[in-house]
Amino acid sequence: MNVYCPECGAHEKLSPQRWRCDCGGAWDPVERTDFDPALIDGSDFTIWRYRRLFGLDFETPRARLGVGWTPLLPLELYGREVLVHNSVPPGDGGIALGQAVIAAERAVRGNI
Repeated sequence: MNVYCPECGAHEKLSPQRWRCDCGGAWDPVERTDFDPALIDGSDFTIWRYRRLFGLDFETPRARLGVGWTPLLPLELYGREVLVHNSVPPGDGGIALGQAVIAAERAVRGNI
């Protein structure tokens, strides 16, 4: 998985040993332009359904933290029913997803 630093512009391959850039910035995934929905595993109901899109060097994660579908909840808004994400700001769900990716990567490397 290729990442870049939005602070200084550095690019490199993701590695558990280098969880942030030398400048101190946090890595962001490089945006891909080759999205292929056929790579999504429809039988997996966790974040790992997208594993083939990330370009990770393992097929099945050895560690799972139970992160799965984020439910959408019905809410009436201006007389119409809409579906809303149920996360609690600031980014409660994003932290769990990031932790799941890090744990799986470390397990593959034998660090857990």
